[in-house]
Amino acid sequence: MHTNTRASGEKPLRQTLFKKALVSLGLSAALLGGGCGRSETPGSIIFSWVLIKASNPDPTKAPAERCPDVGVAKVRLEIGPKYIFDYDCPQNAAQSLTVPADHYHVRVSALSTAGTLLQTKEFPNLYVFGSTKLGEVRLSIP
Repeated sequence: MHTNTRASGEKPLRQTLFKKALVSLGLSAALLGGGCGRSETPGSIIFSWVLIKASNPDPTKAPAERCPDVGVAKVRLEIGPKYIFDYDCPQNAAQSLTVPADHYHVRVSALSTAGTLLQTKEFPNLYVFGSTKLGEVRLSIP
């Protein structure tokens, strides 16, 4: 003869585990569907720049050069082929106008007073949304 050894109100282990699994699945689905993935918020790029002489043996520790001393007039930010922004070099930092959230090939370039390209640093396949920070971009000027 089989007797019930469970106290009243105690749930079988299988039923408890099943309910916990359902709660976990529901929570996971809510997080995935609730915007915890990639943001679709339009964004801008925030960055600063430092110009250094290309002749310096260690560009990571090279001292910053003044824009006129290395012949740089503008710094250009290209966010894909469509969004191009030029900034006066001496301001040393900028924030782009807002662009749609998307993957972009981003390019930061130093331009001479004649508009000639002196140096470029590229950031391929960058997802831009919200306030996207590039940080300090070091450009080695020949």
